[in-house]
Amino acid sequence: MSGTIWGRAAGLCRTLIDATRRVIGMNAELRDEVQPTPLKLRWLNLCFAALTIGAGLLAYDEGLRQKMHRVAPDAIEMLAQTIAVDISQRYHGTRGYVGRSEVLQTLLDGGVTGRQNLIDKFGLTYPENGERPELIEKAIKDALALKDLPEATFGNQKLFAPDANDPGFVDYLSLSFDLFGFQVSAFFYFYFLVFGISVALFLLCYHADALPLLVLSIAVVALLTLLDSQLFTNVNLRTIHNQRFLGSLCLVPYLHLLFTFLVYRRPSWTRVVVTVLQAALLTLLMFARSSSFWMILSLVAIAGVNAYFRLGRSYVETRLKRLATFAFSWPSFLVIGGLVCSLAYKTVTLHPIYNLDIYIPYHMVWHNAYMGLGVHPEWKERGDKHKGKPIPDALTDNMAWMGAVAEGDERYGITEAYLNNNVIGGFPAPRIRLHEQLIRDRFLRFVLHNPRFALEVYLWYKPKMFFQELLWAFEGYRWSLGTMLCQVALLALGASAWRLLAIPDDVRKTLSTALIVTGVMSLIPVVWTYPLRHVVGEQFLIWIAIVLYFATFLLSEAWSRVRPLVPRHA
Repeated sequence: MSGTIWGRAAGLCRTLIDATRRVIGMNAELRDEVQPTPLKLRWLNLCFAALTIGAGLLAYDEGLRQKMHRVAPDAIEMLAQTIAVDISQRYHGTRGYVGRSEVLQTLLDGGVTGRQNLIDKFGLTYPENGERPELIEKAIKDALALKDLPEATFGNQKLFAPDANDPGFVDYLSLSFDLFGFQVSAFFYFYFLVFGISVALFLLCYHADALPLLVLSIAVVALLTLLDSQLFTNVNLRTIHNQRFLGSLCLVPYLHLLFTFLVYRRPSWTRVVVTVLQAALLTLLMFARSSSFWMILSLVAIAGVNAYFRLGRSYVETRLKRLATFAFSWPSFLVIGGLVCSLAYKTVTLHPIYNLDIYIPYHMVWHNAYMGLGVHPEWKERGDKHKGKPIPDALTDNMAWMGAVAEGDERYGITEAYLNNNVIGGFPAPRIRLHEQLIRDRFLRFVLHNPRFALEVYLWYKPKMFFQELLWAFEGYRWSLGTMLCQVALLALGASAWRLLAIPDDVRKTLSTALIVTGVMSLIPVVWTYPLRHVVGEQFLIWIAIVLYFATFLLSEAWSRVRPLVPRHA
């Protein structure tokens, strides 16, 4: 019996070793689809790198001009909870992304709140208090001064957990404070530090290749272009380091991985090490902004599209082999490894309180989906109803809260009071996990019973709202000189690069298709939830970049019709 078991184990080990050897051999055979930029054209690389750095510095300066470094990111109540968790973990021994109630109350009493009754004493109205860094910093200082606090548990209501937020946001703020001190401007400076690190890693990996440097410069110029719009005048966004815009920091690492998947696949030591760092950065940022997970789905979709379609390839290769090349390539293992490590870290680190029906360590999914149904203008007439009356306050959080109350009442006889937690933890809060379950059931049943209404919401009213918000963002666009110079330089250099570089047709088609898929996949979060102006900034950034990319390409095509220069290489 034992001999049979050992024989099977040995056979399994041999199979795994053989599979590992095949995967290593397959990766060793990977080659770059485009050769490094010829020496005589290396000036293009230098120009793209200079444009990237220059546009990044201008974006930083524009943020300072708009006083983003003096603004506490909305939602300010969530900011207070996050800071309280960080201070509690630093100085009061809490673990697992929970905080002391006394620390949070000190911040709220100091004006880090949206509750008007707590900021009346400062002679301010919300959101004015978010524009007063001295007020926020005074509250943080008072919270830091707390000493000798009594023993804390959730039972004695001395501990609290944040209301449905990504725990990685605590780490983001904590690192900001570590590097730049306990001041509001630390969040702004840390944003650009992380952005600069991702750009530096990209430049280090692709310094010899003009094509990825072109795309990098497009991404940075797109950010600068967006900063000149009026998007950040919205009180619910206001600053570039708002958590709703933190996903923008994932764009450069995502593009880095995209090029290793599609074009520059040869696993040199430098490329692998730098890409490991970029993948780690992407994982950490997604821990702080979980809605950026769509980028992982985008990579999967791009792999599927490239496996199914030839996209101009002149060689014959089976779809299965193309899919295996993506699935077992070394960048895939980096992405999967990052996700596994992130999941393992959350499992080990999070406080057990997150396993109850009260708190969840991520943003609400079904709450926002149900809330998004309210974009339909006929919600009151054709939307969800409880006891013959429409669920009130369309397109607000209260709409989803009341929908869950209706679900609990109709199906389980649960009262609204039961859905609120007033016993465990230092602050009254909804039983969010239970709320998510109730609103999920109500959302799915409503969509199933009202398919026409749902199709109108997702195929017409949400796309319509997205474009309306885009038009609003660029109304009265501020054409600053620096931004215009960067845009003109990008178009000129991009058109020249497409003309001068011998880029194979299949690479052009592959990259263009990948960017279109990226743009479509980026819409998943806002189509699932609601495309209001304070949550669509990341999508605007990506689509601006896509427009700029195709503008350079089309300009080069038009130029080539007038003066052909480099023959296409199939």
